[in-house]
Amino acid sequence: IEKYLQSKGQKKAKEGISKADRVPTREEIQILIDQADTRLSLMIAFLAETSCRVSEMLGAERGKARSRPRMTRIEIEGKNHITRDLKCSTALYERICDEFSGRLLFEHAGKPYSRVSVTNRIKQLAERTIGKPVTAHMIRHYRGSIK
Repeated sequence: IEKYLQSKGQKKAKEGISKADRVPTREEIQILIDQADTRLSLMIAFLAETSCRVSEMLGAERGKARSRPRMTRIEIEGKNHITRDLKCSTALYERICDEFSGRLLFEHAGKPYSRVSVTNRIKQLAERTIGKPVTAHMIRHYRGSIK
């Protein structure tokens, strides 16, 4: 079968967990939020609520946020330099502002977090707590999979 598929230009199906199965459920997101340290917990909640890319989250600036009583919009520059608004609850935004300080929404010691380190921390936490390799990018797809 493998030789036939190769002759037709098709690859053998990979073994393991498919990408669709790696998208965390609502319950799994909550476990990650509950089990993470405060800062990583806020990052996971922000990624889940906004469906943004991790690089967009890490580049979000406080000065570009517009808060209302229930919803805060944060103007970001996304992929291909396209400007758009992220929406998150004002309660989450205020918790983030209480925990982090600086020009960027998420930074430590005046420097931005590394996209790779945030992804690795989430992946390690997910493997330890829910038993599957969820990355920051997979959390982005969570909102599209809510039933």
